[in-house]
Amino acid sequence: MKTLHVELTCTSDLHIGGQSQGSFLDYLKLRKGEPYIPATHVKGIMRCEAERILRTTQGIPCAITGMANGEDHGIRLCPELEREGKYRCCICSLFGSPNLKGGGDYREGKIRVMNFTLKTPGRANSGLRTHVSIDRDKGRAFTGALYTMNTVSHGTVFSGDIIVREPLEEKDEKPLLLASIHAMADYGLGSERSRGLGRMKCAVTWRDISPVEIGGRSP
Repeated sequence: MKTLHVELTCTSDLHIGGQSQGSFLDYLKLRKGEPYIPATHVKGIMRCEAERILRTTQGIPCAITGMANGEDHGIRLCPELEREGKYRCCICSLFGSPNLKGGGDYREGKIRVMNFTLKTPGRANSGLRTHVSIDRDKGRAFTGALYTMNTVSHGTVFSGDIIVREPLEEKDEKPLLLASIHAMADYGLGSERSRGLGRMKCAVTWRDISPVEIGGRSP
């Protein structure tokens, strides 16, 4: 079984939304109290970037993440998938297709993304950032809208696996998967990206892995 082992190094501070306690925003933690990046968040941004890439290069109408050309039109499938259940592009074959009328039942994609945890447990430094919410219509701060955010410091390294459940097509699926990972890192993870948080650089390594190494269950 093949996996892509991905290391994400924070080039700026990172905030992954966790508990809100009054005006203090903590980051998301595992049971051990250490920060992590949820698989759903990683996969969602990867898919969004994959859609953006193919809309630009192939003009596909597919927009499972709901955003196309900067506008929210809701979930949109390629017509071929919606009418006949056939893939027009490789996004749904990689990431899975939703259960929509005409498109058949939900189908899991060829990849499964795992949570990204600290590469070196116990070595995450945290910091605090204070912000104020801005009224964009009036161009000024909201009264009483000061809040403090707990962040993971730049230089922190997270790592995780993307399990390849079925062989990838060399011509389109494999290049798109790799491109979506690098585009995700460039786009950034977590919240407050407009304030410069969540910037990443990534390193990708192909590995062979057994089901035992992922908890004794086949994906």
